[in-house]
Amino acid sequence: MAYKFAKKYVKRKQHRLQGFDYSTPANYFITIVTEGRDNLFGSIVDENICLYEAGRMVLNTYKTLVENYECGLEPIIVVMPNHIHFVLRKCCEDTNIQTFIQKFKRLTTNKYIEGVNKNGWKHFGKRLWQRNYYDHIIRSNQAYDFIVNYIHENPKRWSYDAINLNCCNTPDNIMAKVIEFDNIYNISTNIQTGGYADPPLQQHNN
Repeated sequence: MAYKFAKKYVKRKQHRLQGFDYSTPANYFITIVTEGRDNLFGSIVDENICLYEAGRMVLNTYKTLVENYECGLEPIIVVMPNHIHFVLRKCCEDTNIQTFIQKFKRLTTNKYIEGVNKNGWKHFGKRLWQRNYYDHIIRSNQAYDFIVNYIHENPKRWSYDAINLNCCNTPDNIMAKVIEFDNIYNISTNIQTGGYADPPLQQHNN
């Protein structure tokens, strides 16, 4: 498979899903990448992610933030060496997805700076995270299952991950499969999102 979208984790024109209310309860597949795709959070050893202290901080910060947001559901997340994937299962209407991600970035950046100053964590450049984040509104149960499995299996396929600076020449194409599910299954089987179709991956500035 050829995982094409990750090469666009550099500056691009902002795209918003026109007409979609991002405060609507829905399932979102989110990816946030470190600036420069630096490996700051861990390393892959024997197809498992071995998190540094910084990576554990990122994971714990997310779990704390998401506890009320997802109504106590078990978080679906993987922290990789230079990015995170998660499914944000929004079940309340009083928090906007952009507000959630802005808060997550702010908290993790402040904690990372503290780790640099007190514990000698690796320095980052202008910012910890890329300015943009990427989301896809999950519109079918089949796509949901595929994405959750991809998240769990991501460390095993690190060498095929296009966000990896040392990725192989045949990277995974997760979004092509998700779009295939979106196209095959009609709205009656879709998870509620408001009924809008979006491009393969939305990119947002915050």
